[in-house]
Amino acid sequence: MAKRKPILTSKKTRYVRPTVIILGDGETEKSYINRLKELDFFENVHLKYEKGNEFNFETKIKEHATNKNVIVIIDVDNAASNSPKYNEIKRLVETKKYKGQVFFNNYAFELWLLNHIDYFSTPITDKSQYDSSINDIFGVESWSRYKNQRNRKKIMDMINKDSIEEAVTNINRLDKKKPFDNPSSNMDDCIKKIKKIK
Repeated sequence: MAKRKPILTSKKTRYVRPTVIILGDGETEKSYINRLKELDFFENVHLKYEKGNEFNFETKIKEHATNKNVIVIIDVDNAASNSPKYNEIKRLVETKKYKGQVFFNNYAFELWLLNHIDYFSTPITDKSQYDSSINDIFGVESWSRYKNQRNRKKIMDMINKDSIEEAVTNINRLDKKKPFDNPSSNMDDCIKKIKKIK
């Protein structure tokens, strides 16, 4: 009896998306990252969110030393000059080792969210000053006092792929790339950076 020859099957190589670790300091940022994942906005990467703050972001970056794709998103909150928060943000932003990894919004992440729907460039001095615009644009009342899951969902449901591109355009138009300018953000650069990761 003749031996059967093994059947050769063609092996398909599967592309494994790299994981991008996003370090942020709030639940709203986490909801936003989850929305990006839902939309599969970045078809080239997997996103993973971890909560921290400006005082432990450096430690968390070191925890992921084997992953070159670690990104930090910071709310500046108009940190007062020479305060511990101001000094830590300044150090993180200016450290050459973290160049291209640290992204910020001043006053807060709401600046980035609002620019998804309408150009927002008003300087603010307190988070409650976003409330009127959040209500007008997303239909969420008293956002600064009611940052609950239902209200976050209401905001995230209005974010789609086109509105993300709109936010990139609007923040680029704002053209303030220093964290202590009021307002300022470089989240447009964050989106562009993640798109380039392979």
